[in-house]
Amino acid sequence: MAKIIIGKAIPRFAGSYELDSSIPMKGMDWRWIKKISGYMPNTIETGFEGDDPDLYIALAVVALHRAGKIRAQEAMFVAEVLLDADVDGEALTIDFTDDEEKERQAEAGAPTEDEL
Repeated sequence: MAKIIIGKAIPRFAGSYELDSSIPMKGMDWRWIKKISGYMPNTIETGFEGDDPDLYIALAVVALHRAGKIRAQEAMFVAEVLLDADVDGEALTIDFTDDEEKERQAEAGAPTEDEL
């Protein structure tokens, strides 16, 4: 599960959106990911390893669509809006830490992503 947070710098889409990894990606999701970031199912790990902003934008588009915030026809326009925002960790943030991991960190006394 990933939490995608779109900040106040992008007011139309500001909010927190879940991208549940237990729900399989649809063909359209992969089309958007490929068009926006260039990654395919067998190459997406490279994007994660490199913290590619285009990949995170593509995942944000998928999350917005799944949340009912945008229609399929708006996906590429929304990607352009998100791509125009600063890459500063505030306009768009993706947290891949699951709840169980956060609990383990809290028990160990390590600061969680939310506390940093």
